[in-house]
Amino acid sequence: MKKMFLLPLLFLLFISNGYSQLLETGKFSFDYTLSGYNLDKFSGERIFTYDVKFKKKLEVVPEIIFAVSSVDASNEDNLRYRIESSLITNEGFLLKIKIWGKSKLYSIAGNWLALKAEDM
Repeated sequence: MKKMFLLPLLFLLFISNGYSQLLETGKFSFDYTLSGYNLDKFSGERIFTYDVKFKKKLEVVPEIIFAVSSVDASNEDNLRYRIESSLITNEGFLLKIKIWGKSKLYSIAGNWLALKAEDM
């Protein structure tokens, strides 16, 4: 029984030492009910932006990595989307979701990671 508790503790210690470049994490979730959300309408290039603020001011300006966990989109056309960050500072960044063509994106959710740039 003691070994069952020891293994997760060792794993957490390994993660905290081996991956100390991880600065902050967060989640995002956007859908058609939000004011200004236009990714489910029209055609051509459309962009939805969201201002992310870190919980605390970081020591360095990080790189941002995204992971999408869910997408609800129309099946009438190909789905084309890009998630990117801009205006990155040690206090936050601008999350941008861009779609184009006839793609219609009703909702999208996922996670972001802020990492030290020099460790990537």
